[in-house]
Amino acid sequence: MISSFFFEELPKKLLFENTILQAMILASITALLIKAIVYAKNSLDERLFTILHIERGDPAFHWIQSFLCKHCVLRSNLLVRTMDCDDEHDHDEDGDMSESTIEGACSKIASNVEFLPGLGSHHFHYKGKNVWVTLHQRDKGAEVGGRSRGSDSILKSITFRVPGGTTEWFRELIAEAYGHIEHKRRSKTHMYMLDQWGESWEVVSARAKRSMDTVHLDGTQSEDIMSDIRRFLNSREFFAKHGIPYRRGYLLYGPPGCGKSSFVISVAGELGLNICILSLSSNKKLSDDNLASILNSAPSRSILLLEDIDCSFGEIRKKEKKSSEDSDSSLTFGGLLNALDGACAQEGRIVFMTTNHADRLDAALIRPGRVDKMFRFGNATSLMMQKFFLSFFAEYRVTEKQAKEFSNELVLLDNPISMAQIQVYLLEYRDDPVAALRNVREIKNWNHAQIAQEKDVDKEENECEEVEVGIHKTESSCSTA
Repeated sequence: MISSFFFEELPKKLLFENTILQAMILASITALLIKAIVYAKNSLDERLFTILHIERGDPAFHWIQSFLCKHCVLRSNLLVRTMDCDDEHDHDEDGDMSESTIEGACSKIASNVEFLPGLGSHHFHYKGKNVWVTLHQRDKGAEVGGRSRGSDSILKSITFRVPGGTTEWFRELIAEAYGHIEHKRRSKTHMYMLDQWGESWEVVSARAKRSMDTVHLDGTQSEDIMSDIRRFLNSREFFAKHGIPYRRGYLLYGPPGCGKSSFVISVAGELGLNICILSLSSNKKLSDDNLASILNSAPSRSILLLEDIDCSFGEIRKKEKKSSEDSDSSLTFGGLLNALDGACAQEGRIVFMTTNHADRLDAALIRPGRVDKMFRFGNATSLMMQKFFLSFFAEYRVTEKQAKEFSNELVLLDNPISMAQIQVYLLEYRDDPVAALRNVREIKNWNHAQIAQEKDVDKEENECEEVEVGIHKTESSCSTA
């Protein structure tokens, strides 16, 4: 009787009267069923589908995104990406735009908006096959390393599932995606920066290609640099034959406002290259571990631009000291040098560095191999002033005599003047070259005020440096004691 109770009555009571046990059994069965379904689905996918997974850091990721805009049926689940464009609209004297200009601006902005497939699964037909594509989201807890540049930045990866697909079929898809985006970008110079996670390059601006004729340098400096770059681009086989790393580095140095960054933009426009701007100090996610892979993943046919490199190195030195105290991983000076020209550095890379203070740069950074050529961008010379005046007012058919008269007035200044200062002045008289010539003394007065202001700033910087040195000396004496 006891045995019948244990083996018959007790299980019935536990099973039918204990709701907690019932819930546990039901949950276990449900979990097993879900695992079985997932396993069966994955097994079926492996047998019936060819699966391609593309991570965000891969160059093909953004090609595929634009490709999906064209091929996916976009319904309710969308992401938006708006490309920055140059503000080329004309304003009236009050700074307002006319109705026709507003309509043109709206049309231009609308053409720079892309609607991307949103998170989740989408379906389209391509070359006779049904294609299922899934866009995966980043982990919500992922740490952000910079400024967000669009809703598409939440995407982590893209997965394709194609019944009966082959590697050759996927190659054709990726090739078409690349051709599609390159065709759209052909007439523009695209500016890349790191995404907010500091993991991949994203287009942040597309601007009309700038002509070399708009940048005026002294003598044949412009032609010399362009000749060297063209020679490099056509010398891949020579470098490989002689075992020389196929990379080229340039340092542009000189006072502010002398056209260093503008020249790099015009080089990119002339040669059909894009520009990857790397800010070493503003992106908190940069470290020795990921910098090399970031540089190696830069888009092909791009210039790597490091502006104000002396300021960036100051920040790196501060981070090095902080990381040594906190034992955290961060970007170090040695890590940057290895990323620029280490054993794993990208082949075919063109690097431009700019600085206002070449004397502050570490010798290891500008040694041959990292910086192959250095060019000084100085203040405006008489010839540069004349070229600028003639090109700025070309539609008004100004004469060389007027250009010389303009430069002669500026040469009489007690202090040097930059091309940026001349540009600001000429913009005030862009519709009246005669007035620009007649009132040229205005720039003299403005220039003297500007120089006085810069001297005050330099004095403050020197005082700060002296205070900092004094602090270091005090710390050293305290540690010695």
